[in-house]
Amino acid sequence: MCGIIFRSILFAAFVPNCFNQETEEVTPDLFPYQALVSGYYYCSGALITVQHVITTAHCANGTDEADVYLGFYGYPYYEDNRNEEQGQIIQSKEIIIHDNYMQISNKQFQDVAIVVLSKPAEITLYVQPIDLSTETPSLGAYAKLSGWNAREDNNLQYYPVELYDTDICIYIYGSAFLQSQLLCFQKLTTASLDLVGNPLSVNNKLETEEVTPDLFPYQALVGGYYYCSGALISVQHVITVAHCANGSEEATVYLGFYAYPYYEKNRNEEQGQIIQSKEIIIHDNYMKISNKYFQDVAIVVLSQPAEITLYVQPIDLSTEKPALGTYAKLSGWKTKEDNNLQYYPLRQYDTDICFYLYGSAFLQSQEFCYQKLTNLSLDLVGNPLSVNNKLVGLLTYNINCMSYITTCITDNIIINLSQFVPWVHEQIEIEINSHDSNSSKTNKPTHIKQFKNIMPDSNKRMINNTNQRY
Repeated sequence: MCGIIFRSILFAAFVPNCFNQETEEVTPDLFPYQALVSGYYYCSGALITVQHVITTAHCANGTDEADVYLGFYGYPYYEDNRNEEQGQIIQSKEIIIHDNYMQISNKQFQDVAIVVLSKPAEITLYVQPIDLSTETPSLGAYAKLSGWNAREDNNLQYYPVELYDTDICIYIYGSAFLQSQLLCFQKLTTASLDLVGNPLSVNNKLETEEVTPDLFPYQALVGGYYYCSGALISVQHVITVAHCANGSEEATVYLGFYAYPYYEKNRNEEQGQIIQSKEIIIHDNYMKISNKYFQDVAIVVLSQPAEITLYVQPIDLSTEKPALGTYAKLSGWKTKEDNNLQYYPLRQYDTDICFYLYGSAFLQSQEFCYQKLTNLSLDLVGNPLSVNNKLVGLLTYNINCMSYITTCITDNIIINLSQFVPWVHEQIEIEINSHDSNSSKTNKPTHIKQFKNIMPDSNKRMINNTNQRY
């Protein structure tokens, strides 16, 4: 379990360990408001006017004066790093601690202070004030925490974080979390920055994004008893969720469409392909128990191979579950007549958070859950989730948060397809062998050759190495 607590003005107050990405070094001008305040302690801060730096009160408290370092790339605690031409060192004129600052049982209240500089900072490419935000960031806001590690050879760095829901903050930190004054963020890295007072800057929240028609060429709509999304994984096979395909003997598959092809008027797009199913293969062990789906995968075998174009192409299945903090894209349509293909970004939650949100409804062995970085949603199940152009999962269903979660984040439960890759390959091999046995060696169907050429080499090797069923 991990996270970061921030003061409401967005300064790091407490940083436990977590997650997989590392800090990123920056160019010297990327955070021109970054400051180091040296008094009784050394802490970070941010230049908010040419003559004022904001920092944490518990760092500045008890100090009558301080040196402020601005514009430095190397960690200026060390004298050897203070020779940078762009750096400025300015003495404080006054240190103003919040009137109501106090510490009770290691909890800091009103933990802000302002260092008044003895002279204005010179505005350069490397030294510039930053505006204070007047609003609390929205859930899913992408933020950057910048600062130094306390080593002589360390340069200015940052790492990415994203805002947690208040209920999760209380779950992680209990009564130590002061909801009225603090925010807590998911830390998307195992690395950390050593100082308190590191400034956090926030960009605008992400929304769903419309795409060009060729950006997700594997996107499919499967129309049977229900309409669901899916993904083309070979020229003749589409993967989708079993609870959508179950009960349907046949289906119509729509490939290459930009507008939502449920509506007939949207089926006239020149690049679109409409292909009937030949067979629908439901996972042998698929079942539903108390609104929970197990082995929730199915393969739709097309009656003819899809034509490979700019707008219709299979996607490789990932054989590994993505790492925590991985950026992923969920693509699909909203069920409106005038809606075009869209996607929104997601980041994977820690397993403990998934259990906290969903309780026993979360199946750790087959699923993972993601934080949605947007308030918008895509309506269909089966929407494919891709990471670096590999298919990692399918949206299986949205489930309600536990009853004690008062402000539930709109998250998604995703089928972990890496667990089903051997089963998928086994079914496709059975399908190929079935065609082979019904065809002469000289008249082998062309779509079989085409599929074998498209399947990645790493996936081909797996076909003959497993009889495992999930």
